[in-house]
Amino acid sequence: MDARHLARLLAEVIERDGLRAGARLPSQAALMKEYGVSRHVVRKSLEILEERKFITCWQGSGAFVRGREWPYAITNRTRIHRSLQASGADMKISVLKTLAKRQPPVDVANLLGVSFREKVHFIEFLLIADGEPIALGHHFVHPTVSVDILQRVQETGEIADAYAAIGIDDYFRMKTMVRVRMPSERETDLLDIPRQQPLFVLLGLNVDVDQNPLEVTEAVVRGDRIRLDI
Repeated sequence: MDARHLARLLAEVIERDGLRAGARLPSQAALMKEYGVSRHVVRKSLEILEERKFITCWQGSGAFVRGREWPYAITNRTRIHRSLQASGADMKISVLKTLAKRQPPVDVANLLGVSFREKVHFIEFLLIADGEPIALGHHFVHPTVSVDILQRVQETGEIADAYAAIGIDDYFRMKTMVRVRMPSERETDLLDIPRQQPLFVLLGLNVDVDQNPLEVTEAVVRGDRIRLDI
């Protein structure tokens, strides 16, 4: 049996058994034993499946079934959950944390135009698409915004509706910066990913209709499930 034949058989198993995104395939040693092939054939077959976007391979962790890739549109009205909803995702948002006073990182303070010693409002969300955690959303809200935003977030469960509830009906993305890094232990737990899987981190400045800084958002998204459309 060659690698293409084995890749075809494994693809059939994934589709026939309805393996969910994130399901781990058997180890290379287990596949060698089950199909009676060499390690070279197994490795090549996994490469083929990865090229065809059936799986994602992480060194030291194994091969995992790859789920649907969701587009995240970066525009002047960037809203990740609404972007994914527009693509057909069943979105759920969990409010993980709200803090009235948190010291912002230096890069966040610079974008907001405040001293890094000045405390800001902080909100953390977990975004879930089709039952799978795909992103963490951090909102560092300018200190001039009413602290009522925190209560409104708890009530509405969503940041845009919370802003509308305190009289901020619209806001715009002024700047977005993208970097890639490895996840923390907490992020691997919350996003249900292996430690070797990179994350996209998008730092964005949102402004009100008068172009005054409103908030800095940090979207920490799974690189295997999100495609950035810029």
